[in-house]
Amino acid sequence: MTFRDVRSAAYPLLGIAVIVVAWQLYTHIFHVNRIVLPSPLDILRASIAHWEVLFRETWPTFLESVLGFGLAVLFGIPFAVCVARSRLLNLTLYPILIATQSIPKVAVAPIILVWFGLGMQSKLVIAFLVAFF
Repeated sequence: MTFRDVRSAAYPLLGIAVIVVAWQLYTHIFHVNRIVLPSPLDILRASIAHWEVLFRETWPTFLESVLGFGLAVLFGIPFAVCVARSRLLNLTLYPILIATQSIPKVAVAPIILVWFGLGMQSKLVIAFLVAFF
């Protein structure tokens, strides 16, 4: 790792540090209610106090994300190749695919929850849709 690599990595880290310090100062100076906007220190304290819950819930979230991404890769790449290679599929499906991207995933999520329930299936579908496109 060269000095140039370290220096180029330092800029984003410095930017993040400035944002976190500004956030902390803002919440402290203006006495912002923790319910409205918790400070970074409040978040750190709560994370330390409830680390067991965070650790326990990390695995299912990780698994759902990876499986959803895997399904998107499994279906998305062959689908993209077919649409790119076939003029008929390109003319037929490409405008529809572009139009569906104008719909925010947040707006579709409640429908997916109704259709697939609150379990892993709905989370896989949401992760799939985010990664597929």
